[in-house]
Amino acid sequence: MDETPEDVRLVNCYVVAPPWMVAARRRTRYIMDGRATPANINNFWNYTRWQFTHTTAAEVAARAADGGEPVIVDTTDYPVRQVGVAKAQALLSAPWRKPDFAEVGEPQYQQQVHVSAVWFGRGDAGRRTFEQSRLDAVLPERMDGMTVLDIGAMEGGFCFESLNRGATYAVAVDILDSAMACLKHVRTCQWQPVSCACVDVDTEALPTLNDLYDGRRYSLGLLLNVLHRVADPTVVLRKVMEVCDAVVVEAPFSMGDAPVPPPVGALHSPKWHLPPLWVKETAQKAGFAVEGIVSGPYCAEQRLIYKLRREARGEC
Repeated sequence: MDETPEDVRLVNCYVVAPPWMVAARRRTRYIMDGRATPANINNFWNYTRWQFTHTTAAEVAARAADGGEPVIVDTTDYPVRQVGVAKAQALLSAPWRKPDFAEVGEPQYQQQVHVSAVWFGRGDAGRRTFEQSRLDAVLPERMDGMTVLDIGAMEGGFCFESLNRGATYAVAVDILDSAMACLKHVRTCQWQPVSCACVDVDTEALPTLNDLYDGRRYSLGLLLNVLHRVADPTVVLRKVMEVCDAVVVEAPFSMGDAPVPPPVGALHSPKWHLPPLWVKETAQKAGFAVEGIVSGPYCAEQRLIYKLRREARGEC
């Protein structure tokens, strides 16, 4: 406008994310009830084919030159962040490729990750068998249309396997962004819909599934080898149950009715051992039921896997 006041600054704000991430989020929004059926998945893809188009690297360059000050926001991970034109173009044009672990170092926690039917990481058949058995002990066999929140995700093995089993979208949370370097590298190389968030679960809010709709919850929350390390396991477990319809907890156990400190010299120095009775009572107070308690392959003599699910509330 010719008569724009001098004290007004024109700002153009553009939101970008990799196309595979955008598609996954749209699919998650469309399947509102968290369940996938052939009908609504097909409707989603038919709908998006004509209704939506993905921003391209060329469009980003053109928009940056169309007047005003361009503000480009990358929404791949939490929190969103401002990026330059070159970074936005790279996000939108990154090719599908095999991960090169020389760029980030070999996985340390989940030494092998299973992505798109391929195992990456250490070439150790014994380790692969262990990782597979742990995945099977924790995750449902079929996860069609599910969304996953993984607390303490590290290299993201459980996020990637959830996608392999049909999940739509996963959010990986860890207190150290550096711990997720391998996850981010694999995610970007393989075009996997996993968002990351560097969050201290003791003191900070968990990332919401979708800001456009109120009351959305993740289908499944994972607290694997994490809950016994936090400052207050009651607070953290309740926080995760608030945003999830089901939760899997893996932690050292003890007898009694409240978390107790571990014996002196305990392996890896956890802060707590968690009694099954405490898990059950904490779940019940939040409207959850214990569906099962099993012993997994990881430290089987010390740890239990608790499977919790939100109880259905009938109409009055």
